[in-house]
Order: sequence, then structure tokens, then C-alpha cells
Amino acid sequence: MPEEPTSPDLVDLTRRTLEVANRRDFDATMSFYSLDAVWDMSPMGLGRYEGAAAVRGFFEDWIGAYEEWEMEPEEILDVGSGVTLAVFIQNARLAGSGGYVRLRYAATAVWKRQNRGDHELHRYRRGPCCRRTARRGTGVGGVAGGTRGPETSERRPQSVATAGAA
Repeated sequence: MPEEPTSPDLVDLTRRTLEVANRRDFDATMSFYSLDAVWDMSPMGLGRYEGAAAVRGFFEDWIGAYEEWEMEPEEILDVGSGVTLAVFIQNARLAGSGGYVRLRYAATAVWKRQNRGDHELHRYRRGPCCRRTARRGTGVGGVAGGTRGPETSERRPQSVATAGAA
């Protein structure tokens, strides 16, 4: 009898976060994030959001500005140590506008295991820091933000998003 994996597929978790975000279901979206989530958009000049309430507020403001908004994954990789690296494409139309915008960017996410066995997003980064965070996940390079410590029994998204075009 095959053994069940001890940890969920982080690529699948990333896809699931996109599915609920695309539905604009902010409650479901935030269910993937830790209470101390960090969403860092400062490389794009959009600030850094610390704590689940601040992250949610950013999502509501950002997505709410668009009459049409969709995020699609171009590629999602599990690079190890609870880190995913992905390239996303946002397609959107601002409310009251006939023009569309398309944003392609890379992002990393650091997932933490929770005591109850599931995972949540802990840190999220976009842009140049993605490479360093991804290297950290594969054991190459250093830490990209935050502190590095022993693996915890808790996994939740604490987003540290560092945004930047890919």
C-alpha cells in the first residue's frame, strides 16, 4: 500500500490560492496566510504589508480597482525547504476603462507547516529577491529577508512579497 505524502504539494497549494483570489473570495484567500504574513511590494513602489489584516487590505484595494482581474501561473516550482518560486501573469481591466493591463512577474513564497499538519503562506516576495529566496530553498546562497531558523512545526504563508517584473 503506497504511503501518503507527509506534506502537501506546495505547487498545488499555490494554484489553490490563485483559484480563490481569481474568484475575489478574500476570506478563502486569507485562509492560506499566517496571522503574521508579510507581503512586500516595495520593489514595485507599492509598500510592504505586515500582518494578515494589512495583506488583506492590500488585496482588496488592488483587486477591487479592476473590473476584470485574473492571475494565471506561467510556472510554479517547489524549490525545497518550504519555498516555491513562480512566474505569474496578471490580466486586468481597470474599472471604467476599456484598456487592459498585463503584468508578468516572478515571486517566491515561504510556506510554514502548522501544528494541525496543513501549510500556510508565511513570507512572499516578488522581484530580484526571488532568486535569493529560491537559492535558500535549494541550499544555495543566503537568506532573502527574515531570519533563518530551525524548521518549525507551523507552516502558514507569511508573505514577503517582493514585486518586480519578470
